[in-house]
Amino acid sequence: MKFQLKHTIAILAIAFLFTSCSNDDNNEETISGNGAITLEFDNVFKTANFAFNTNYTNSNGEVLNVTKLKYIVSNIVLTKEDGSTFIVPKSESYFIVDESIEESQDITLLNIPAGNYKSVQFGIGVDRAQWELGADGQGDFLAKAQTAGMMWAWTGGYKFVNFEGTFTTPTNTTPTNFKVHTGKTMVSGVENTIMQPLL
Repeated sequence: MKFQLKHTIAILAIAFLFTSCSNDDNNEETISGNGAITLEFDNVFKTANFAFNTNYTNSNGEVLNVTKLKYIVSNIVLTKEDGSTFIVPKSESYFIVDESIEESQDITLLNIPAGNYKSVQFGIGVDRAQWELGADGQGDFLAKAQTAGMMWAWTGGYKFVNFEGTFTTPTNTTPTNFKVHTGKTMVSGVENTIMQPLL
C-alpha cells in the first residue's frame, strides 16, 4: 500500500486575537501587552474537508477509509511582519490534535506578545531535548499522551502520528485494515515507524 500522508495531515488556519492596544501621541495604533492566539487545525484530503468513514481515492487508485487520525503538534514559533520571532516556551508547546475531538483542533497559546504576525512554524512529534528531560520533565503531557494512545510505552517513545483505517486497491476490493504510527525512539535514535496493512 502506498499513499501520501501529506494529503491527509493538517492544513492550518490561524486566528489572531489581541485584546491589549493603545494609541500613541500621533494617534496611530500601537499594539502592546500580551494576548492569545488560536491555531485551528483543519484536516483535509486534497481539496475535500476530511471526515471519518468517508472514501478517499489517492493517486495510486487506492481507496482509503480512515477511522483514526491523531498527531502531536510541538515547538511552535511565530514570526512577525518585521521578521522577528517568538518561540512558544517548550513547557507550553505540546498538543495532541485528534480528528475525533473537535475542541482539540483549536490550540490556544497564551501570553503571546502583541504584534502583527505573518506566519507560524511547528513540528510534528516530540523532540529529543524534551524527551531527555525524562518522565518527570514531561509534566502533564506524558499522561495525556498515554491516555490518548499516543505512546508505545515510556521507553518506546511517543507516537508522533496515529493514522488508521481500511483500504482497497484496484486489484483487491476487499477492505484491508491499515495503521501508520510514526515516531522516534530517543534511546537508539532510529525511526520507530509502523506502516503496514493488517491482514
